[in-house]
Amino acid sequence: MTIAPATLLAAPKSTDDVRPGTVLYKKLSGASASELKGLNSLLNSQGLLAEKTLPNSGITIATFNGKGREKAIAKILKHSGLVEFAEADQAMAPTVQPNDPSFSGQWHHNNINSQRAWDVTTGSNSVLVAVCDTGFDADHPDLAANLRTDLAYNAEEGTSYIEDANGHGTGTAGTIGAVGNNGTGLAGVNWNVDIIPVRIAISDTNSSAYISTMAKCIEYAADNGARVVNLSYGGIQSATIDAAAKYLRDRNGLLFMSAGNSGTEYPTFPDYTSFVGVGATDQNDNKAYFSDWGTYVDLTAPGVSIGTTYLNGQYINYSGTSFSSPVVAGVAALMVAANPGISADEIENGLFSTAKDIGANGDDIVFGHGLIDAQAAVNYAMNLGNYTAPVASISQTSSSVTFGSAVTFSGAGSTDGDGSIVAYQWNLGDGTTSSQAEVSHIYDAAGTYQVSLTVTDNDGLTNSATTLLQVTNEVPVAVIDSMVTSYNIGDTAFFSASGSYDNDGKIMQYAWDFGNGDSASGQSVNYAYPTGGSYTVTLTVTDDAGALNSTSINVTVDDPMALTAPQNLSAAANGLDVTLNWTNMNNNADYFFIERAVKFRGKTRYESVGTAVAGSTEYTDSVPFADNYWYRVTAVNASYEATSASIQVSVSETSDQPAPQPGTMAAPGNLSASQSGNTVYLSWADNSGDELGFYLERGVKQKGKIQFERIAVVGQNITTITDDANVLASGNYAYRVQAYKDGEVSAYSNTFELRLK
Repeated sequence: MTIAPATLLAAPKSTDDVRPGTVLYKKLSGASASELKGLNSLLNSQGLLAEKTLPNSGITIATFNGKGREKAIAKILKHSGLVEFAEADQAMAPTVQPNDPSFSGQWHHNNINSQRAWDVTTGSNSVLVAVCDTGFDADHPDLAANLRTDLAYNAEEGTSYIEDANGHGTGTAGTIGAVGNNGTGLAGVNWNVDIIPVRIAISDTNSSAYISTMAKCIEYAADNGARVVNLSYGGIQSATIDAAAKYLRDRNGLLFMSAGNSGTEYPTFPDYTSFVGVGATDQNDNKAYFSDWGTYVDLTAPGVSIGTTYLNGQYINYSGTSFSSPVVAGVAALMVAANPGISADEIENGLFSTAKDIGANGDDIVFGHGLIDAQAAVNYAMNLGNYTAPVASISQTSSSVTFGSAVTFSGAGSTDGDGSIVAYQWNLGDGTTSSQAEVSHIYDAAGTYQVSLTVTDNDGLTNSATTLLQVTNEVPVAVIDSMVTSYNIGDTAFFSASGSYDNDGKIMQYAWDFGNGDSASGQSVNYAYPTGGSYTVTLTVTDDAGALNSTSINVTVDDPMALTAPQNLSAAANGLDVTLNWTNMNNNADYFFIERAVKFRGKTRYESVGTAVAGSTEYTDSVPFADNYWYRVTAVNASYEATSASIQVSVSETSDQPAPQPGTMAAPGNLSASQSGNTVYLSWADNSGDELGFYLERGVKQKGKIQFERIAVVGQNITTITDDANVLASGNYAYRVQAYKDGEVSAYSNTFELRLK
């Protein structure tokens, strides 16, 4: 077989990028009309634009005006007590890690006793297993026979396009069901199985997937009869995934999900009982160095250097919990093949109760119930009816309590038909746990909590049940007091929230977001904006029950030094004189500089031709010859420049005024020039006592001829000037100077030639 090179195996970057303006939530089951009205009011107050509810799982995908507040809005909804859950829609990466590039054999089959399980069953094409992943190599010779391409679905695009540009999905599918005993490649946990291929990747170039797309995949799998679903992506802490998994479980399907690969404990992640979280072990049945852990880990399976299928008919060794999860999903499919009547609860009970306990005694936070055992799990499925799993049952004093009130949960109604219950394990949804049959608790924040109970009987079999508790609290009202909303840079703005209130408690926290990345806390705060602009200031208040609400106000900050470009620039030609007029939009410009350009070899290059004092709205330029010219005017002060739009003017030598004629004025003399770096320094002698100024002309010498053009006009008695050589091509240049006054010009000075480099 062909093994893919190591360079193809690097993992995509992990990401928790939020889909702009999108929040996922689920309404409380049985919510009253007044609660629904309150929820709608809260959604609209946060800028709701549109909603779409998945028809079966009840998950709502809500979009809001603007972006950047997705997590804040989700937090407000979550703590309102009006929804089961709320969270931002985030892009999660596949949970794959860099792998050993050598093909070391499928060692994992030995560690989980696959061969002995295959003595009972090698799988069945009547068992439907859905894989939610990056895509699939549908033509792979070791995978094609087990792919149900007639059910192929792209949950991101809503199409049937499932091509895999990453390789991850082809690998997870092959771990579950690479065709066995076919003389080709390798074998999956199931030699025969029907895999529903569902692509969830954002695109061919982005293998991450949004939580909402994962939920669509799970719902699609449930609606198409999948008994097992594998999701090897991040997001195991997502309440949206929990809701979708419940929908799947209600239809006798079971979701398996990878625990994550950062090598980190996540003690705050919920331990959802709707699906199975899977960690990874190595060849020695130790925890893989990358495998995450916490109460949410239910089982472990091999996840280091797992031989599986890859793109273009190749094979690969992958590592990561992405590949321990499909190992367990594959064993679950074998259980269904061995006993098609087995339920989702029975699959889970069988996997948990037959796992090899390799960590701390019992269900621990690193290995969960232990290492998957395919032989024992398949035997459990075959022998169902010989013993009975317990049935967990929860009773509670109320399904809704006001903030600060106690509630009691009891598992005393749990039963075991062929023995007795020997252990109770509660998770109260806020990090509190208990091993008592009955527990009383006061929650320290409003919201909706999922409470779970797992019971274990004397045969070691387990069963779980969940319930929801609503801790109610009236949402506080955020009010930004009346204030000035227009400032200059550096001015101190005073923000106050003294008008905010909470009808059934008190406000504990005031959080200000100034709209530019800066923030502050307190009922009243001062802030000076360092830059000009328009900013949306948001106030979020939190009450003593943890409920939040927010409001915002727009503030405009002006920069006193900011300039507006001259407007309405116009040009009128009179002979070789061009008069420019514009509207001055500023009272803080120090001066204007005027630029002229002529097109040369298809390019337009601007050069400064003069300046105008502050407040000017007119300037006259004299051009060297008839042509098409472009002008623009720039307002300037110590901090900013602002340039007008360009205007084109056509100049001819025809004029309605007589051209200045050489008269009695003495011509300038002794013109000299020198170059230093990119600067040309020119000086001359003023031989006339009554001139108004001087015209400076420059020409380039080509084929023995010099064509001059005027490049500057200087004032009376000025006899030095500099020219910027940086904008000139290397070559031979010539300069000359001419004095002028009303209606008269002098003869030209001597011509000074200079070689510019």
